Amino acid sequence: MLTAQLYDADREVDDSLRKPLPVYLLISSSLKHDVQLMEYNNYNIYGEVGIRQLYKYGLLYSITVDNFEISDETVHEIGTMELSYRDMDSSRFSPEILAHYHWYDALSGYLNRKYIGANMRYQILEKKGFDFYSALGVMYQDEYWKYSDNYQEIYGIASEGNSEQFRYYGYIKSAKRLAQKFDVSAEVTFQGDIRSIGSIEDLRWNTFFRATYDITRNFQLSFNYYYLHYEKALQAIAPINKGYMLRLGVML
Repeated sequence: MLTAQLYDADREVDDSLRKPLPVYLLISSSLKHDVQLMEYNNYNIYGEVGIRQLYKYGLLYSITVDNFEISDETVHEIGTMELSYRDMDSSRFSPEILAHYHWYDALSGYLNRKYIGANMRYQILEKKGFDFYSALGVMYQDEYWKYSDNYQEIYGIASEGNSEQFRYYGYIKSAKRLAQKFDVSAEVTFQGDIRSIGSIEDLRWNTFFRATYDITRNFQLSFNYYYLHYEKALQAIAPINKGYMLRLGVML
């Protein structure tokens, strides 16, 4: 998923992220065992390291890995690593820089993506218990796709190749504190070919919703839902374009 510093540093709740120390670490994991259609295991690991006080800026590194196993053999793995650097909500307009790597280890289709980009982040509204942000920028992206022969015949596309191009991207994000230890956030991110601005068919976008409850200063429980739309066909053993998860996180 295309994200741009939209993690827990933006949440509207006074919790362990407000500790005096400028550095924090968040680790969470989940395990799913499903036997309804086929017997498989799904492991998920998420890690986030944030440095909030570099002058008035902050640095965030995150990594996510989703692994699907059938009969103890990995058949599908999705992972994302991202590094971003931006103003920590102290200015109405602020620059944001990010680098991103995403891999998708499956039989065919989309395999990996690398990009580096910059955008201008705009503080539409920021007050206690509620915020509303948007951003718009450009990035250089390199994607690698590989389709099976059947997909090549059905969709009339090349079986293998890189896609390198400059793309525009942006997001709209909002968070609301509903109680002292409970908050919700939602975001819409999008990207498209800079040569075809305005073309809905070439637009890639996703929505993400999260509700988070802080059990203690060091434990948090969150419900997450996402929907992802690609402009190209995806082939996968397990669906990745939409889903939900219940996550328990440990804050150090």
